Amino acid sequence: MLNKIEILIFCLGFGVRFIYALIIQFLLGTQAFTAYSDAETFLTVAGNMLTHGVMSQMVEGPFVPDSLRTPLYPLFLAFFLWLKTPLLGIVIVQNVFAGLSGVFIYRIGKILFKSGSVGIVAAFLFIFEPVSIYWNNLLMSDNLFSFLLLFAIYLFIAGKLYSFAVILGLAVLTRPIGLYFFPLFLLAFIFQHYRSFGVVWKQLLLFCLLFLLILSPWALRNKILFNTWELSSAGWLNLYIFTFAQFTEQHQLILPRPTMPMDYPGQNQIVFSYDFINTPFYKSNILKIISEHPWEYLKFHLGYVVKTFNYHGYDYLINDVTRMKIPLVGAKLGLWMVQIGQKFWWILYALAAVGLCKKEYRLAALFLLVFVVWNNFLLVANGLNQGGRYSLPVMPMMLLLASSGAVALFNMLRIHLLPLKFLFLRCKA
Repeated sequence: MLNKIEILIFCLGFGVRFIYALIIQFLLGTQAFTAYSDAETFLTVAGNMLTHGVMSQMVEGPFVPDSLRTPLYPLFLAFFLWLKTPLLGIVIVQNVFAGLSGVFIYRIGKILFKSGSVGIVAAFLFIFEPVSIYWNNLLMSDNLFSFLLLFAIYLFIAGKLYSFAVILGLAVLTRPIGLYFFPLFLLAFIFQHYRSFGVVWKQLLLFCLLFLLILSPWALRNKILFNTWELSSAGWLNLYIFTFAQFTEQHQLILPRPTMPMDYPGQNQIVFSYDFINTPFYKSNILKIISEHPWEYLKFHLGYVVKTFNYHGYDYLINDVTRMKIPLVGAKLGLWMVQIGQKFWWILYALAAVGLCKKEYRLAALFLLVFVVWNNFLLVANGLNQGGRYSLPVMPMMLLLASSGAVALFNMLRIHLLPLKFLFLRCKA
């Protein structure tokens, strides 16, 4: 059950996004909810699941099975399309997830930092964060994934490990990058219980098995269709076509591309590039480039990890979204708004550093920080693309860190300024 504060957080988180959705519907129409290309693809995949019984992004036959996407978000869309729900209705459901995400942010802050104030500040920052509002109202998997990841983190720190395993498994089936967060939870669990590991190892084994059980039907599907137990072809593919494409361009190297056979079904180059049959090609070329240029690539990779901290999608939101729809927002005004957003995040980073300095909550702060750094490490060049949406799942972690620093700073100032207040009142008397 939700208490009064949680009800307020939910209503604000949902309400802000709901009002935004109504405004967008009124001004731009339904097509605004599919303004990003991946949204159209998700709708196509969901439609094929209903009409043809296959998960495929092909708009016409042959409907080649999709090897890139995991099934939960297309199933989510397919369910509401089956109910004949308008796109605005689906977006409203996603806004419910956003409202609940605010509640989980509040609860995580309250548990980790023993402070409701930390959770409240972080939740309110999340509620009014503009990039989050924008992406929450597009038919993309990011909103559902972010919600499920936050839910999983809350369950983990609340000690509900079996429920955590199920929800994290569902998060992975929404976006496969979730699989790479599972080792972080394992390490956190082992670190927390290393002194009593002989007692809790069975619990660890059970929630690992439950997590794998949730993933197993999709892994089995891929084994049958593509002869691999991998959940998605996205890993090596995205690393190749985004990160290594930029690395080879910077260093004037040749990056070969796989050649599509003449008999490939549908002769769709995009679908072919996603196919699992190209994974060995991508993998071997990546490892070859790294072995030939190890230090250059390490510098390149770590450089992007750092750069991603200063990319939040505000330039995309202003220049590629707002100015396209509202020409009155000129280039100078747009640049000023982007700079304001970036400076605001630098303030948040400074507050996060303050939070990390608090010894009593340092482990909690490090637990959250590791998710942010690890996400940036996985994204590499992708971290500076896609309008900031790939950082949305870990944005709440940084907001919680900043909020812990803000509350600590406020308490410190209050303690030091309180004697001055009494002295002032005494002199006045």
